[in-house]
Amino acid sequence: MSNIKAVTIREAELADVYRLAPRLREQDRCEVSASHHLNGEAALLLSFFESEYCFAAVCDGQVQAMWGTAKLKGKPGALAWFLGSDMVAEYPVTLFRGSRRFFRQALQYYGYLENWVDIHNSLSIDWLKWLGFTFDEPAPYGKDGSLFYHFYAKIPSVGNLNQGGMKDVCCSSGRGGQCIGRGRNGSEYGGHKSTGEGFSGGL
Repeated sequence: MSNIKAVTIREAELADVYRLAPRLREQDRCEVSASHHLNGEAALLLSFFESEYCFAAVCDGQVQAMWGTAKLKGKPGALAWFLGSDMVAEYPVTLFRGSRRFFRQALQYYGYLENWVDIHNSLSIDWLKWLGFTFDEPAPYGKDGSLFYHFYAKIPSVGNLNQGGMKDVCCSSGRGGQCIGRGRNGSEYGGHKSTGEGFSGGL
């Protein structure tokens, strides 16, 4: 698998949604449509605003992927999601590596991560297995009742990586890349509070 010369991992901003949405890869678009009857832009918007922490991968001057975590409603843990462009399929090692450290630290912080992935979203399934997520048997899920895998990972929650939570979480970047920015939180983003509901995996 090829690599990209430089990938920058940074804190996501609202404009990234509109930069990535027109180039969202087909499997991700089909997944969010089946689960929530959303188009790519709507799914990215919902994911962005619901997330407590959200990052973007930039390559060749364009946003190629976004990912994050949103607190679960009514129980400990968080939803984990990832949505990307076709470049993710072309350079999976580089772009997926950029999110790996984030999700590892997120698991240590939340103690439990979960979501659902369409059984046809093969690239995302391979990546989730690489990260060590556990899969349940396929089951009907979402608006269309299509078959999805529920995936999850759990450990005893640490919750104190920093006294401010995951405020300074940083992600490893691709070869020749760099990582900048801090995790999203209420004080930096106008006090928005995640409800932990309303968007599909996208992973």
